[in-house]
Amino acid sequence: FRVVTSDADYHDRAMAVVQAIHHLYLAALTRALERASRELGVDYSRFVTHSLKSTLAVAERVMHQPEVVREIQSTNRYAAIARWLGVEAMRETAEELGGAS
Repeated sequence: FRVVTSDADYHDRAMAVVQAIHHLYLAALTRALERASRELGVDYSRFVTHSLKSTLAVAERVMHQPEVVREIQSTNRYAAIARWLGVEAMRETAEELGGAS
């Protein structure tokens, strides 16, 4: 372990970045994979890459504790800002990769 010291407000802002965006993306990734699989009529699980398999294992572990995720998301006063910035970054990235239309 590495001890990090900060004041409470800095900690909350850092955790909004580290946890709120991370949880948002893991939950959205899981939802997007399922939705796209249905829409495109494919079983994506047959084609899962090593890196996606690792990511999905993390998503399952984190999202298996929805009460913890909800508590983190609802009690951190900076979480909504971090989520909004995360969504904006996702939109920008989609546009850079050829659009999302």
